Amino acid sequence: MEKIEELSRLFTVSRGTLIMKLSYLKEITDWSEANYSVPNHTYIVNKEMQLVGYVKTGTKEEIIFKSPMKQFSKSRRKFVTLKR
Repeated sequence: MEKIEELSRLFTVSRGTLIMKLSYLKEITDWSEANYSVPNHTYIVNKEMQLVGYVKTGTKEEIIFKSPMKQFSKSRRKFVTLKR
């Protein structure tokens, strides 16, 4: 039963299809004080705020990791959540 509760936090079922609950966070951090160019990408995170992938600035290609990066942090950066 514990495993089912864990899966229900990560996935939802729509028309018989298992769908992972993901959020898209577009970074809007102002890097003007940096002495070099820092691009703001769009990050794909799961419910636990683990990074599962990203979209490079200027592209639409989603790059998905084999396993989530558990040390992703939003600290000292600004994001907006995109509706997808």
